[in-house]
Amino acid sequence: MNYLGKLPPQDNKTEQKVLGSLLLEKDAIINVADLLKPEMFYKDEYKIIYRCISDMFNNSKQIDLLTVSNYLEKSNELEKIGGIFGLSELTNNVGSSENIESHARIIVEKYMLREIISLSAQLSTKAYENSDPFDLLAESEKLLENINNSVGSEDLTDSVDVLNDAISELERITLIAENDGLRGVPS
Repeated sequence: MNYLGKLPPQDNKTEQKVLGSLLLEKDAIINVADLLKPEMFYKDEYKIIYRCISDMFNNSKQIDLLTVSNYLEKSNELEKIGGIFGLSELTNNVGSSENIESHARIIVEKYMLREIISLSAQLSTKAYENSDPFDLLAESEKLLENINNSVGSEDLTDSVDVLNDAISELERITLIAENDGLRGVPS
């Protein structure tokens, strides 16, 4: 995807470090399995590798350079990622998996930006076609929500929910104060 002649947001070095960490440290996948999905990686090779690692993890298989290589070979995908050399290259610049979760979040953020850019391009095209603006707004809201849900952001509280909770709390406090014949918040 190339929008307005610019390279989409991505961080290949971070993606390489995450994949390298997953290949070198057997328990590293535990820290990122809930955060990352294969489509979040920018390069197709990295998507293939992560999908393989994720499948192996979900099937309780050991994950290391050799087992991943064998898995990719059996699924006829080893050559798509540059062979064993391409796979082993990922491990060259990895010190440890200590910050793997932070690195995974960078990958997620870059993915979200690419998805937002793609959504913007779609909506822009539809706007130029004189689509109904209210339909476009509704569609954009739904698509943004889909992006948010696809990255597992359900643990992030929506700002509207926070505002509604705050208003409810203020109304509750005000009602208590009024029933006690007080104005303002009792102390």
